[in-house]
This record gives sequence, structure tokens and C-alpha cells, in this order.
Amino acid sequence: MPFDWSSVLEAAENFAENHGTFPLRSLRKPRRPLRLIIALLVITSLLPLNSIIPTSAGSDREIFIRVNQLGYQPRDLKSAVAFSRGTLPEIFTVIDAVTQQIVFEGATKRIAAQWGEFDHHAELDFSAWQKPGKYFVRIGEATSLPFEISNSAYRDVP
Repeated sequence: MPFDWSSVLEAAENFAENHGTFPLRSLRKPRRPLRLIIALLVITSLLPLNSIIPTSAGSDREIFIRVNQLGYQPRDLKSAVAFSRGTLPEIFTVIDAVTQQIVFEGATKRIAAQWGEFDHHAELDFSAWQKPGKYFVRIGEATSLPFEISNSAYRDVP
């Protein structure tokens, strides 16, 4: 049941009549922030539902990739690791970060072990690609951080 402000206002008016003045403004019924409520409703209606309600299906398809962020020397063994809760694609690509062109395509090598919360792991071996440049790995919709293939890849390592 809502609070009845009329009795409070009546008491304040009686007090003011008997004792001079009384700050009636402070006893007015507080306004609801209607504009704020409407703004929040409009904003939340513009958001897609999947950003508000988490779904487990999306997390099963999420793929994570780890590359050597120091880079690789051209003749080094070059590999990355991909892992996911769901099945991993069988093909991965190395993409030139400047031209956005696929420069290498390889088959994933399944890793039978299970680590942490992820059921699916794969090695992504791209040792055959030796051309210096800046690249990233893509498997499915996932993209790695950029890395460099360069003769000076480990120059700044103590």
C-alpha cells in the first residue's frame, strides 16, 4: 500500500498556521524519475537479447588460439595451439596482417589430452611458412593476436 502523503501535508500546514512558517517544499511527494525509467527501457529494448541472456551454445563454439607473441624466426619450428569446448575445425590458415591474404593453409593436429575446462585441443603447425612479415592465425571464426616472422624475432629477449 502506498504511503499517504496527504496526512503529512495536512500536519505541516497546521504546524505552519500555529507556528509561523514551515518548509512545505521538503515534504512534497517525491517524484519518480520517470524520464530515467523510460530512457532505460528504450536503451534495453535496443540491445540484442543474446547480450543480456547468456547462452551456452555460443560458448561451445568459441575457439581460443595461442601463438608465440615474441614471434618466430623464419627457419624455426612454428606452431600455435587452439582449444575449445566444442569440436575444432580441421583446417587453419595463416593470414598476412598487411594484405589480409591467406598465405598458408594447414591441417590441425588433434591433441588427445584434456586440459582445464576445454575438451578439444589442436596443434597448428605452420613451420613450412618462412617468409618474414606480420601475420595472424585463423581457425573457424577465431583469430590470434598478430605475430612476426623475422630474423630478429628474439632480439629484445634478455
